[in-house]
Formats: sequence, structure tokens, C-alpha cells
Amino acid sequence: MPPSPPLRTIASRPLAAFVAACIGVALFSLMDAAMKHLALAMGAYSAMVWRNLIGAVLSGTVWFASRAPWPGGAIMRLHIWRGVIVSLMGWLFFWSITVLPLAEAIALTFIAPLLALYLAAILLGERVGRAAIFASLLGLAGVAVILWGRFGDGLPQHDARAIWGVAAAFASAMLFAYNLILARQQAQAADPAEIAFFQTLTVIFCLGLFAPWWLAPATPALWPMLGLAALLAEIGRASCRERVSSPV
Repeated sequence: MPPSPPLRTIASRPLAAFVAACIGVALFSLMDAAMKHLALAMGAYSAMVWRNLIGAVLSGTVWFASRAPWPGGAIMRLHIWRGVIVSLMGWLFFWSITVLPLAEAIALTFIAPLLALYLAAILLGERVGRAAIFASLLGLAGVAVILWGRFGDGLPQHDARAIWGVAAAFASAMLFAYNLILARQQAQAADPAEIAFFQTLTVIFCLGLFAPWWLAPATPALWPMLGLAALLAEIGRASCRERVSSPV
């Protein structure tokens, strides 16, 4: 993990952060629904590549219009590192929703913010209160209920793809927990447009390494949904920035 860049001073606004987080989660949930449609139509990998290409145009337009200075070395390393994590995290999750019901896959990833609580304590030195610990235990219990409902009659009764789908959702959730820590560091050191632009560029580069073998063309019928998914992702990312910039 790259060294943390110098942090900007940000006022603590718990209510605004909570509202922004709710808006961001809602937008990302809509984006997940759009991405499931796209992943089933063209594959999770191709859907991610095309969505991020559109996202790079959107976020790049905003960032260049702001005339912001080029990020320093430490911040750029953080942007790149998080982009690498997001590349694998995103592909695992979007593949999982091609073999699992969307609501189930999203629910399984609820362990991510729970894991992030403890990662924040380890990596950022933040204090984890009793209420947060209790909430994390409740969340884990909810995930256990989902797993019992799907696999309570034994693993051999289920399609291997469903089992791999659950494993992919869990792996994505673990990466997402670490991603939240990186997002917190980014939000304290850079503007949302800068974060979005360099993250999408890094994701495009990482995924583009496999394009000669995996990339499927985007048909005209899919472009509107790709544009919608990219727009929801960019707005949702900007909304969630308020949440991760301040511990609440």
C-alpha cells in the first residue's frame, strides 16, 4: 500500500455525510441493476470496460474543466493503487451478479463496511465503538441467514456456478472493505473529479490488458444502458465522497 498523502482539513458534518451516503448507495444500487443487464448481455468484463470508458469521458471533462493542478506523486500512487483494487473488486462483483440474484449478491457484500470498521482501526487508527461492533455482529448474522437459506440443504445440491458466485461476492466484499479505507484517504487528499478520473483511467488500463481476448463489442442497443450506468456511477461516487471524508 502506498504511503498516505498529506490530508486536507475537512469539517465534520455528520448529517450531511449520512444523507450523501444514502444518496450514493441508492445510485450505486441502480447502477448495479443496470450492470446486471449489461453483464448478462455482453459479459461482466466487457460491461466494465465500456462503462469505464464512458465514465472517463464524463469525469475527465469535469476534471479538466476545473483546471485543477496535476496530482502529486503520493496522491497519484494512491489513485493508481485504488484503481487496481477496484478493477479486481468490480469484476468479481459484476461476474457474481450474473449467476446470483442481484439482491442476494448485494446483501452478501454487506460484510464490506463491517470489515472496514476494523481495517480503519488498524490502518487509520480510528476508534471502533461498542455500537459499531454490535451493528457489525448483526450484519454478519444477516449474511449467515442468507447463506443458510441458499446452502442449508448442502452444497452438492447447488450449481457450481452459484457456489463460485457466492465466493466471488465474498472476495469482492473483502476488496471493497480495503477500497473504503483507500477511498477515505483519497477523499481527504483530492477532489471528487480528480479521484473519479484517475480511478477510471487506471481501471481501463488494468482491464485493457485483457481486451484482445475478452472484450466484446458494444451493440447500439446497449449504449443507452452503458451511458446510464456510467452516469449513475459517477454521481454516486461524488455523493459517497462526503461520507468517506469524515468518520461518523
